[in-house]
Amino acid sequence: MTLDELLISLEGLTDEEADERGRREYSSVYLNRGKFGVMQLFKGDEVVFHGDRYEHAFRTSPDRIRNHYSKTKVARDRIERMRWIKAVIQGEVPGTQCWAVTPASKRPGRDRLYVVLANKFVVWLMQREDGGWKFSTAYTATAQDIKRYTQGGTLMWTVPEKDPAHERETTPEKEKPRD
Repeated sequence: MTLDELLISLEGLTDEEADERGRREYSSVYLNRGKFGVMQLFKGDEVVFHGDRYEHAFRTSPDRIRNHYSKTKVARDRIERMRWIKAVIQGEVPGTQCWAVTPASKRPGRDRLYVVLANKFVVWLMQREDGGWKFSTAYTATAQDIKRYTQGGTLMWTVPEKDPAHERETTPEKEKPRD
């Protein structure tokens, strides 16, 4: 499986239709308990997804310079990559890094930042008071932004790259009968 195989096609859809498709997909994949969902992370922790995070994660500002916190524009690129989130946090994407970073809001604790450098894709999880995690957002970021996000953070682990030499299936040769 590749990340490209997980892309959601929004071709031919209006922004409103793309938003509806994204909401259905988010609900189907991530909200397995009604208005929220729980999923296992790569290293065994749990992450909670809340229905109300859709707005934050899959909408954006039409003018990020002037109105950074507005969420009035459908973020089509984020919706297209929505399925990537699950693959990344469950360790299915070789080369994924997991970082412990200081929250941008400076609140106590550490956030989790999953980074797929090859695709410049990031997934943010916030620490919950009970010690678990909750999904915040996911998007593509510039290399410069990723460097800034990870500066001062701690690299927790990296999903190993697959070794093509070990992925090939080999069939043992049949033994030849001895004379």
